[in-house]
Parts: sequence; structure tokens; C-alpha cells
Amino acid sequence: MRQPNWLADTGLALILLLTLQLVVFGCSGGSSSTADGSSTADQQNDQSVIADLGVDRVDGSTEELPPADLSLEDSVAPDTADLSGEDQSVVDLTASDTADVEPDELQPSDAGDGVLADQGGTDVELDLVSDIQADGATDIGVDLVNDAQPDVSTDTASPPDTNDADDDGGSQSDGGLDTLVPDQVTCEQDTLRCTNDVLETCDANQWVTAANCSNGCNPKSDPAVCYPPNTWKSVALGPFGAVCAINLDGSLWCWGDNGDGQLGINSTIRSVVPALVGTLDQKWKMVSVGGDHSCGIRDDDSLWCWGNSDDGEAGVASSLVPVNISDGMSWASVSAGDDFTCAIEKTSLALYCWGSDKYGQLGAGATDQTGSTKRKIGSSKWLSVSLGTSHACGIIQDSQNPDRGTLHCWGRNNQRQLGQGADTDDKDAPSPVGSALWWDVKAGSSHNCGRQIDNKMYCWGNGSYGKLGKASPTAAGDPLKVTDNEWTMVTAGSNQSCGLVGTSLYCLGNNTDGELGIGAPGDSVNATPQLITGQWKFVASGSGATCAIRSDDTLQCWGNTFNGQVGNGLLGWVIEPSNLQSWPTFSMLSAGFRATCGLTTGSLLYCFGDNESGQLADDTTLQKREPTKSNDDLWLKISLSQKHGCAIRNDNKGFCWGGNIRGQLGIGVANTTLVTQPSQINPGAPAETWSDLSAGYDFTCGVKSDKSLYCWGYNASGELGLGAPNKGQSFNLPQLVDSGEWRMVSASGSSSFACAIKVVQDEADSGTLYCWGNNFYGQLGTSDTSERLIPTQVQSALWRMVSAGGNLTCGIQKDQKLYCWGSNSVGSVGTGSVQSSISLPAKVNDESWKWVSAGGGHVCAIRSDDTLWCWGNKFDGRLTLDPDTADHQRTPLLIPHPAGKGWIDVVAGGSHTCAVDSDHVAWCWGSVVDGQLGLGISAYVWSPESPTFGK
Repeated sequence: MRQPNWLADTGLALILLLTLQLVVFGCSGGSSSTADGSSTADQQNDQSVIADLGVDRVDGSTEELPPADLSLEDSVAPDTADLSGEDQSVVDLTASDTADVEPDELQPSDAGDGVLADQGGTDVELDLVSDIQADGATDIGVDLVNDAQPDVSTDTASPPDTNDADDDGGSQSDGGLDTLVPDQVTCEQDTLRCTNDVLETCDANQWVTAANCSNGCNPKSDPAVCYPPNTWKSVALGPFGAVCAINLDGSLWCWGDNGDGQLGINSTIRSVVPALVGTLDQKWKMVSVGGDHSCGIRDDDSLWCWGNSDDGEAGVASSLVPVNISDGMSWASVSAGDDFTCAIEKTSLALYCWGSDKYGQLGAGATDQTGSTKRKIGSSKWLSVSLGTSHACGIIQDSQNPDRGTLHCWGRNNQRQLGQGADTDDKDAPSPVGSALWWDVKAGSSHNCGRQIDNKMYCWGNGSYGKLGKASPTAAGDPLKVTDNEWTMVTAGSNQSCGLVGTSLYCLGNNTDGELGIGAPGDSVNATPQLITGQWKFVASGSGATCAIRSDDTLQCWGNTFNGQVGNGLLGWVIEPSNLQSWPTFSMLSAGFRATCGLTTGSLLYCFGDNESGQLADDTTLQKREPTKSNDDLWLKISLSQKHGCAIRNDNKGFCWGGNIRGQLGIGVANTTLVTQPSQINPGAPAETWSDLSAGYDFTCGVKSDKSLYCWGYNASGELGLGAPNKGQSFNLPQLVDSGEWRMVSASGSSSFACAIKVVQDEADSGTLYCWGNNFYGQLGTSDTSERLIPTQVQSALWRMVSAGGNLTCGIQKDQKLYCWGSNSVGSVGTGSVQSSISLPAKVNDESWKWVSAGGGHVCAIRSDDTLWCWGNKFDGRLTLDPDTADHQRTPLLIPHPAGKGWIDVVAGGSHTCAVDSDHVAWCWGSVVDGQLGLGISAYVWSPESPTFGK
């Protein structure tokens, strides 16, 4: 039997190679897209800064600009001298600021514990990075390790904290999580080394694991192989820190302890994030994790096992990858114990067991049957079997009730886990537990829980920590009813029991490692079931950790994660449900000034980036650098602007959140209090429904389900389309603009104008285009620069879609040709013209297009062949161009997919771009000052990278 290894070997420290780039501040907004092909573009214009917006400074203050427009050609002079933290608009560190360190120059003995010596025969380049001190000031130092605590002086190296329980080189002494994760940076063996030719980039924002290296995982070119979508159908936890789960697509992923190869990933190095077992085209029906091995059944009913097999528990010799042990039979279910295995044959429902028989746990009538030979247990038909550490329980089918049966247990009985009353003798054959009929049973390490046909939860065996539902630690040899609730599922771990009452999840027992998931580690005895927030459909427990699948199919884990069993990339403790580090799949995205939101393929709202106005809708104003679920509602469309956002829920009701000083949320009040979670538009009409919403700069427009057009918020330049008498006023409830039939609307997120497409009879997918509001750059397409206070038709063509950006508009006509107009100082119109503004729609080229998003100073669009093209402002990496490129991009530039896949959605934000590929994987690039790329870092990204669900 393999003992648990809570304190893993010290790993290599993660070196952050972050080089500060030249920061150019402009004003920009956001854009959004909708699931039905509409676009709500809302960007701040980068090439001209509006006087009342100001320039954001690094310290959070705002520098007001003079009334005159400020062109990027004029630029804002960078402050390169002041490093005090008072005004750090720009810190330019060139190549001369880096130092090459030869392999023999940097050793742990020279620099202190936790400092990585280069062992690969290449130079280690150390870049100067900016460390934020605890007092808010900034020092420029060389980071040799990734400190978990803020620096108080210029760094050289951070020694390991002697009070740190797992002593992995981190610097946290308060019992919290260490940032440094062993086995996560490089692979020691030459054949497993994580090099540029294998991973293309081995940068600090990816959790690159040794296991992923051995699988050839390339997160930049094929993220689906590296991390799964966070949609799952089952999960299994072992008794010593290994976890496996089956994704909804049928692929198998494992993580956690792997000392005996029980993860099946051709390695014995643990993985702190999900690692793919085999290949994506191998589909699995079930999986079970034992102490040192695992087994599963594929969709063709074949049986596979892997890991240690010293006692024959894997059915073959020890293996680091799954091995077929079907023996010509089809299999219905399998359960892996500490060092033995049992499975039920599909046709006959016969039970077979193999492996260690030290305590009679094979149930074959003796204790000397150890080995890999499958031994048939009696002649009964079995409905299910579940294995604990050295005992097993199963249900024999009742002849009169084929969906239920009598409960039998066998094996070790030192804690009365076999349910034989006061008897503590081991049993080498299945022994009945009373005469009641049972639906199911789950065996824990030394206790069990199950459901009788009255749907009550019963537990027995080791009684410590209250996991049987009673405070006394006395072992119980007879099943004890936990509560009078009707349970739909139960499970037993090492020292906790969990179950579902409908969609409510409860756990009881030990909580010293946070395994109850109730928000804080605490009492070791919890005999009363504790409610875990949320709605759930599946739960499994293991050693000090619990994992459960929510009603939306997302998997979350919590508890002890010293072997990485919570799967979120961290070691230590996780005290409440935490997402795995896994790959999100999106149906659509929306980009604001420095924030991004998206709807997953499961219709959940996830956001990341700047949140100072509550625009991430997560009931906080805290910045999020990784995708964070905003709430549990399901959504149809999303539109994000500079300071607020709006969305249509799956019941077609409209909601907005964020800044509301001008009444732009439409909730019946204008106030300075931030609204940090979705609030229904026009609450006095709770049944009101919407087909489209677009969040603009301090205003919002929408199309109701009856196709009438409404706007509300600030009407500074006529952007509400309400006519001259209402110019300059604010409205905190939706105002009718036109009662005709409208298809979609797009409000600029950084300027005071909007455009919309009106229905034309007998036209299924196109209509006439109207624009209104500010027109200083000709963005209304009316051949002049005069503002329009009511919707004004743009030429006579028919249009499929329109996107209103920052002082720029783009649209696709019925013939799929793309046109842009408005400000063109940085080439945003895309025709190659150097004219500063264009006031009539100008055809970009003769290609056919299907999607466009106009951003702050750049535009991105998808051609009919699913290729992605961008143009306009080159700065911050938003076009993937080298920062030293001489001029802005004035014609479409191809943005290749890292793996050659097609694109289905793109949004151009203030200074960043995000897109969704044909696999529904999101990719972002450009500025990440406020975390708007979802990569967990502060830097500039010059090529597409994918955010992950994680910490």
C-alpha cells in the first residue's frame, strides 16, 4: 500500500521574464458582438483624445487634457525619469537593461535557495521588472523568484520561508498558498525538456507542467490538448491525492499525485492541472482512482488499467499508460481500491476482483488469492461495487426489483466498515448488511455511505470527525441515518461524507483542510451536513479533498491540494469551490476599454480585466486577471462598454450594471453609486423583453422584442436619437426612438453616436442603415461632419451588420463587401488612404466578409473563408505587429491562428483584441495593463494567447 505524500519534493522556482514596454496612452473604448450576428461596438478612440476624458496615469489619477483634440501624431511625452511611483506613464527598458548569465554563474549557493540555476546549456536572460512595494511605491529590481509577498526593497532573491509547511521555495509563512509550484517550469530529462521547439514559448503566464511536456502539449498551438473545456460528466478521487475526470466530449483527464503513474500520462511527475490521458479521440464512459493505480472503461465497453501493479491490482504489469485488460469481455463498471480492483461484466453482471487479498478484500473465500488473475465472486448478479482502502461493498440485484438490491461488504473490518454490527472480524466473502434494499453505496477509506430505497442517506464504519452524522467518534457497525432528507446521490471520502438533496450539495465530517467547501477551514468535527453554495449534479470525495460538478457541467474542487488534487495550479489548501485550470470555450465575446467579457458555450458570463466601475458584473470592483464567473444566470447576448455593460438573459429580459452617473443602466435612477451586479432594465416593467442591447459611452441603446428602438443615458450630442429638445439631457429609463422594426443597434463605447439597421420587407438578413449623434470625424457616413439628433439614413444600400467604434464605423453590406468611414489618422478605414477622415462609406477591398468589429483605433474582421484580418493603430500589440514598425497598418493584415484553425468571432477593444476560433477557444493579444487578456499577467502580448479558467 502506498502511503500519501502530502509534502512533495521541492520543485524549481518560476522565473518571471517580464520586460516593460513603452506605454502609449490614448482614449479607447470597447466593442462587442452578439450571438445572432449582430455587433455592438463600443470603443474609445485611440487616435484622438476627447478633452473631458483625460489621460489615465499609472497611479490611478487622471491627467486632464486641454480642450483641443490631441492626436497620437502629437503623442504624450513619456515620463522616463521619475520612478517614484508618482507618475510612471512610461518606463522604457531596452535590451541593454538585460544581463546574460552563463550557466556556471548562477547557482543556488551563490544566490540563495529558490533561485534557478540554468541546467540546459543556454544563457538565462534576466529582465528588469517593476515590483510594486507594499507601500504602493515602485522599485526596479531583478526578480529571481516569483515572490508570493510584495517586496519591501529592491529584490535580489527571496530565500525560502522556514515556516512554510511544504518548503517549496515560496515566501509565504502564514499557512497560505505558495506561488512557486514544483515540477512546473521545466522538465528535467532531456527527452521531456520544455524548449521553444516543443512549446514555442515557455512563458510565465502558462502553467507548463512536466506531464504536459511529455505529452507534447503545446498550449500556444493547440490549447485543447493542454487544458480541457470546463464541462464534465464525472469525476473520481483516490485515497492519496490523485483525481481523474471525464469531460463531456468523452476525453479523460487526470491530475494530482502521480508517484506510481496512476494518472496514466506516461510520467511519474505529478500534475497540478488537468493532463490529458491518451488522445482526444479516445472516449471514456467511467473512471475510478485507487491508491496507486486507476482503471476506466471506454465507450466500446473495454476495460483499461494503469499505474502500480505490485500486487496485480492493474491486471497486468505496472504501466504509466492505460493497458487493455478486457480479456475478451465487455464491462459495465469498475472500482479501484488501494491495491485491488473489482469490476462487473456487462452481459452477465458477474463480479470479478483481482490484486491484493491481504484482508480477504477480493471476496474469493480466502486471503491468499493475491495476483492479477480476475476471480469471479459467486454467481450473483451485481448492480454496483465500490472499493475502499482494504474493503469493498456492492449491491446484489434483487430478483423482484432489478433496479435495486441487497447490500454486501467484505474485506477488512477493523473499523466496523463492513456493517456487521459489533463484529470486527475481516470477511473474505461478501457478507450481507441487514435485509433492506439499497439503491447505491460508496466506500470511503474506512467508512461507507449509501442510499436505501427510502432515499435516506445511511453511513457506517469509522465514526471520527462526525462523518457518520453523529458527533461521537465511536465506530458504527450498523448503518446510521444521517438526516430525514431525500438524497439523490451520496459519496464517502477519507474523513468526509457528501451528498445531493436535489441540486443542493451538503458535506459533513472533517474540515481542517477545507474539504467541506464552506469558505474557511475550521472545526474537525461537523456532524451536521453543511450546505455548499450553488446548484450541483455530481459529487465525489477523496483524501482531504472534494470535487463536484455544477448544474452547468462545470467542475470545481476544494480542500487539501498538496499533491495538486484541486487541479487549479496551486499547492496548499483551497477552502471553497475552485475552478480547475482548464480551457474555457466561448460562444461570443465583448471587449471594453480595459476589460473583456464573454459567454461560454454553456451560456455563463465570464469577465476579466479592469473592474473599477463594476463592469465585470461580479458584485465587486476588484480587478480580475483571469476569467471569473460573474453570476450563475444563463445569458444570450453581452455588450461591454468603458464603464458599464448590458446583457440579455435567457428569458430575454435585459440587464445592465456598472457606472450609472448618467442613467445609462436604465434602472430608473441616475446615481454615483456603482451597480456591481446585473440589474433589470426598466424595473417597473418586469415582463419587458429585448432582442438586442448595446452599451455605449454613458448611454445605452436597445431593440425590444417588438423590434422598436430605444435609447437612454446621456444625450450630449444627440446619441439618444430623441431630437433637438432633448439634447444635453439625461434619461434613466428607456426612451422610444422609433416604433418601426429594427434588426440591431450598435452604440459607440467611446464617442457619442450610434448606428442601427432597420428591417426592410422581404429582406431576410439585411436592412437600411441609420446613424445619429456626434459626427466630428464623419463617422455617421452622411458625407459631412454635422451631428444628427435623430436617426439618419446612410446611403441607400442594404446592410447585414454595423459596428460603431471610437469615432469610426464599419459595416458589411448585403453583397458581403466591407465598408468603413470616420476617423482615419491611423489608417482605421483600411483602404490604404492617408486622409485624416472619411465621411462616406469606403469599400475596404473586394473580398467577401462575414464579421467586423471597430475598436478604439483599430478594426478587426473575419472574411468569408474564416480568416482573421486587422488594421489601424499598431500600438500595444493589438495588431500583433512589431512595436518598431514604422507606420500604422492602413490595409487589412492577416492574423494567423496558431494552429491554422478558422475564426468565428472577434472583438476589438480599447487597446487589445480577442477572438474565438472554430473550436470555441478564445484568444487575446495586445495590452494587458488591467488583465483584459485573461492571462494572469501585466505585460504586452504580441501574438494570440488563450486565457484559462484557473486560480
